[in-house]
Amino acid sequence: GCGRDYTLFALIDGVVEYRNGRVHVVPVVS
Repeated sequence: GCGRDYTLFALIDGVVEYRNGRVHVVPVVS
């Protein structure tokens, strides 16, 4: 995902977004 408040961690299956104590997994299309 996008956002100044996000810390992004690249993973094989997607990107984990951490914000406000919540973690979201967003799929990445190659």
